[in-house]
Amino acid sequence: MAKVSRRGVIGGAAALGAAGLGLTFGRREPPASRGVNADAPLPDARKDMNLLIVMVDQERVWDTLPDDLDLPNHYRIANQGTSFTNLSVTTPLCTPSRSVFWTGQHVQHTHVQDNTNVPLIGRPLNPAIPTLGHMLRDAGFYTAYKGKWHLHELPKDMAWGDTAARKNALEAYGYADYGWGPELIDDHAGWKYDGRIARDAAKWLSTTATTLDQPWALTVSFVNPHDIMYLDATGNQAQTRVQNAVPGPVRPQPDDPLYAMDGTGDLPRNFRPSDYAGQVPAQANYDTYMDHFYGTMPHDNAEAWIRFSAYYNNCIRDVDQHLGTVLDTLTATGQADNTIVVLVSDHGEMGGVHGLRQKGPWMYRENISVPFVVMHPDAKTARTNSGIASAVDFTPTMLGLVGMEQYIVRDRYAAIRGTDMSEDLTRQTTQRSRSGSGALVTYSVSHHLDAEFARGAFQRMATDAGIPFAGPPANAGLLPDLSARGFMRGLVTDRYKFARYFSPREHHRPETLSELTARNDLELFDLETDPGETINLAANGDVSDELIVALNAKLNALIDAEVGPDDGRDLPGPTFLWKV
Repeated sequence: MAKVSRRGVIGGAAALGAAGLGLTFGRREPPASRGVNADAPLPDARKDMNLLIVMVDQERVWDTLPDDLDLPNHYRIANQGTSFTNLSVTTPLCTPSRSVFWTGQHVQHTHVQDNTNVPLIGRPLNPAIPTLGHMLRDAGFYTAYKGKWHLHELPKDMAWGDTAARKNALEAYGYADYGWGPELIDDHAGWKYDGRIARDAAKWLSTTATTLDQPWALTVSFVNPHDIMYLDATGNQAQTRVQNAVPGPVRPQPDDPLYAMDGTGDLPRNFRPSDYAGQVPAQANYDTYMDHFYGTMPHDNAEAWIRFSAYYNNCIRDVDQHLGTVLDTLTATGQADNTIVVLVSDHGEMGGVHGLRQKGPWMYRENISVPFVVMHPDAKTARTNSGIASAVDFTPTMLGLVGMEQYIVRDRYAAIRGTDMSEDLTRQTTQRSRSGSGALVTYSVSHHLDAEFARGAFQRMATDAGIPFAGPPANAGLLPDLSARGFMRGLVTDRYKFARYFSPREHHRPETLSELTARNDLELFDLETDPGETINLAANGDVSDELIVALNAKLNALIDAEVGPDDGRDLPGPTFLWKV
């Protein structure tokens, strides 16, 4: 197939009606009096359709990548599918975000606000909470999972190989045939293991999938471009970080031709010195956190930031080739014509945009907007849907794709808060149900709250193998500064991004402008006049009070509808930590 540029994919094709394509995703709504017995078996899903979900880690939405970045297998899906270009994650951090994708619930209900590998704070996903795996099983699918899970602690000594322990490791979460050893999130893990994940998935598609007498749903979860976390872009980050072991050592790029740096990077857009003009204090704190834990990257070192950008792009190129292994096997085994293929990422990567790296408490597009592409055998035409969407919509959309009707999903899995987007596969529009309500973004990550406390805690770990929060770490108190405004609630609409940053001791629901400004740091971007998100209107005063109040009211309404009480009750530890 001739290469189609990213711009071409995003430009899309003319919209085609669902009826014209013969698509039947179960859009029927029952009479109001009709009910469903929650204990009754679910109706069979489409017996002629399988589901392949590919998740990548830390890949941002494609319109923020270089135009000439060659990703043939990414575009192989996009050239024959629908690209949802405005899907926002609800919490831009690995474990919390994954908990939302796989359950259709916000972190306030999954109780997974931090990464599982953070001592004492990180909590696993409770297997009693239904996952997409459970739901697809209920609908008659054989569900399998290959690759990075990162939602509960797996045995460190779980070996590769077809052992019963490995195969059954995710049974409690609704998946069979697990294909990953330990949760390798260390340096170069994507480069080392994504090929193995792809081969494991290809073997499964060639063997198990061809012998099943029921439809299957396979998730393949790659590590890259997550490796960007551990790049030593300056050559001395190992010496300038607190210690070079936790969470993993920083290193140069792998000795691999694919990672040759020439011509694949550039200075990030909207890159600026670290004066934080117009940015909320939480962002300056997080930048300091990055320096402590991954080594300093001075903003006047342009070469380092270009190197960082290039490595990130090459990590995406790397995972693209392994995506190709899976897609090639799907075609070679004759299953491509009856398999829905989905590509999505758990969160983005700043990559130096606005002077920031990795992911964190901010609303920037590179951070919260991720690729979400669906290739359906009955709708193989490149098109774009630019309507507002949320990661909490992912699970109900997958169920809609395989024929489960919305009223059945709502009655059987009442805790789901997302909406089914499967009907939008053949629409090229900005109008969706979320155009009225917007998408909710929250951030309640405790270990990012206080950079200096975290530095002291990690220093203690490095010197005497102590555990953070077990006692007063060096150069820090017993607890982080809980008055720091590092928690966030944000709203994405068609025109605006609005967020309030508050102290975890002050979970509250501001109603008036005076309460809002007294207890929060505010952020507001007008995407129509400032698509680069460079001017915080709430900081420079160039915005009406009426607009701020209106957006805050819309944010409150969305929290009420999708979360309910949002007062810190879901956070770990005693309640006095999260309430005054």
